[in-house]
Amino acid sequence: MAIPTGKLPILPLRNLVLFPGLTQAIRVGRERSLVAINHAEESGGWIVAVQQKESTDKLKDRDKDRSVEPADIYTVGTLCRLESVKGKPEHGMHVVVRGFQRVLLNEVVV
Repeated sequence: MAIPTGKLPILPLRNLVLFPGLTQAIRVGRERSLVAINHAEESGGWIVAVQQKESTDKLKDRDKDRSVEPADIYTVGTLCRLESVKGKPEHGMHVVVRGFQRVLLNEVVV
C-alpha cells in the first residue's frame, strides 16, 4: 500500500487523539469535516486526523459548530485510512479510521 504525500484533507478531532496502529469509530457532523470525509473518499480514502486545541468543554459557552481555523489545530497529526463511512451528511456520519503514521503539517489550507 502506497502512503500518500502532498495535500490531504484534515479531520479536526475534539477530545480524541488518534495514534498510529489504532482503529477508531468517530462521529462526524461539522460541515467542513463532512467535506473532508467526502474528499478523502473520492481520492483514495486517506485523511489526516489532528487534535483540535480547544476541548468541547471550553467551547460550550461559544458556538461549538463554528469553523475550525488553522490556528485551532496542532501541527502533528496521524495519517489515517477510512475503513468505513456510514450515515447521511444531514444527520452526521459515522466513520471508522485506522491510523498509519504520524505526520507533520507544513501548511493548512482552508
